[in-house]
Amino acid sequence: MFNEDEEKLAHENWYKNNDPIAYKFYRDLSPEFETDFYTSETAWLARAKAQAVRPQKYFSHDFNGDGFKYHDSLDEAQKEAEASLDWYRDKVADGHHVAEDGEFYELCYGVVIASAGYTVDEVVTEEHHKKDEFTKYEVGTEILRLHFNKCNSESGAEG
Repeated sequence: MFNEDEEKLAHENWYKNNDPIAYKFYRDLSPEFETDFYTSETAWLARAKAQAVRPQKYFSHDFNGDGFKYHDSLDEAQKEAEASLDWYRDKVADGHHVAEDGEFYELCYGVVIASAGYTVDEVVTEEHHKKDEFTKYEVGTEILRLHFNKCNSESGAEG
């Protein structure tokens, strides 16, 4: 059997691996919650759920129509996907089988977790060339760093 410290560590590790948002808030809790493990677990779970950031962007994707589109609500994304599904329903009504269209399975909608972005690290100057830096680029070329922006209150996919 586990002692109280081992049990607390086991719970912490489970949440660290399976619910990182809750774990972050558990880790940041003030000391008054740390005296009783079961009280603290309930408190940090409630706090984590209350402060969890909701996704801001949604998407729909269809192969034949507009391709990938951003939406501000899940309902909007679903309606767009349903409209595309109606196109396939019409084809099925005319005797076409969707299994013949590989792109049928690309029709989807959902939550955008992150979207690509970039930052300009440097703009190539004559000084760079004099120092033998970025010599394969012309003066004025932007040196970019590519990354993903998580879609939350601080950043989001551009629609």
